[in-house]
Amino acid sequence: MKPPPRCSPCGRPEAVPPGAPLRRVLVPLDGSDLAEQAVQPAAEIARRLHAPLTLLQVVPSEIEIYMGSNYVAYLFDILDQLKAAADEYLDAQADAVAAVGVACEVQVAVGSAPAQISEAARVNPDTLIVLSSHGRSGLGRAVLGSVADRVIHESHGPVLVIRAA
Repeated sequence: MKPPPRCSPCGRPEAVPPGAPLRRVLVPLDGSDLAEQAVQPAAEIARRLHAPLTLLQVVPSEIEIYMGSNYVAYLFDILDQLKAAADEYLDAQADAVAAVGVACEVQVAVGSAPAQISEAARVNPDTLIVLSSHGRSGLGRAVLGSVADRVIHESHGPVLVIRAA
């Protein structure tokens, strides 16, 4: 039996073979202007592929509120409010995408952003993830981390990173 093709930089099996058709475009958004810079290019790619575009926002599964010397775990009503706000935000973004003639759906997930983004693409292996990044390096990246970097390493499919202006 022939082994699956391998990604040359990391040696992991690829979930999407090179040259496979892309049938979906996924854009993770966090409500920032930076993340929104990926929407227009992703919509254009989706339009050219005749593919639907999915806008995804991930709400953290645990929110800690510092109160004096105690940390208090989030209350479920706060999580519900965050999910409702994410739905409202994504719906507004989806309206703008639909206005240029691209089918658009929205999805709110709860958990770790890189893990949920990768999972959303894994469920539909013919998905292109399009996201934007500051392109931080050095200490800034070490301290703040990089969702884009983690998505690239956790996803087994194609990821297009747009460097933010």
